[in-house]
Amino acid sequence: MNRRVVITGLGLVTPLGADVDAVWARLIAGDRGVTPPRRYGADRPPTRAVGEITTPIDGDPRSCFAQQAAASALAQAGIVSGDHPRAGVMLGAGPGANRVEDVDRFLDAEGVFDAVAYGRSANACAEESLVRSPAEQPASQIATAFGIGGP
Repeated sequence: MNRRVVITGLGLVTPLGADVDAVWARLIAGDRGVTPPRRYGADRPPTRAVGEITTPIDGDPRSCFAQQAAASALAQAGIVSGDHPRAGVMLGAGPGANRVEDVDRFLDAEGVFDAVAYGRSANACAEESLVRSPAEQPASQIATAFGIGGP
């Protein structure tokens, strides 16, 4: 079965900003958005350069940023909150979304973070993280906030 998918709105929250046009302009200008860490672990970071989003937030960062990006995409598409029974929410997350472990064990003698060892860690997904921060939480909150009830 071939179905067409049309993207009618974009939304993002990145270290380069949260406005699609502004982020695109910064990318074209060569900005990378990678800086020394300022928010999480600034006193003892596991790495020296991060793509950190410094926007003030109140709550779970994944859910806050996902909801902000969704609001922007829906507004750009001209979709208002309401009853949308055929629309659905799908959200992808990169590695580390459910990791709650001590990163100190992945620092070498000079304090440099070993991302390869971290990625191969047998304890990559801490059991309690699935309860404390379930992977579906941001998508569920977006669907609830904007009345999206489809698959």
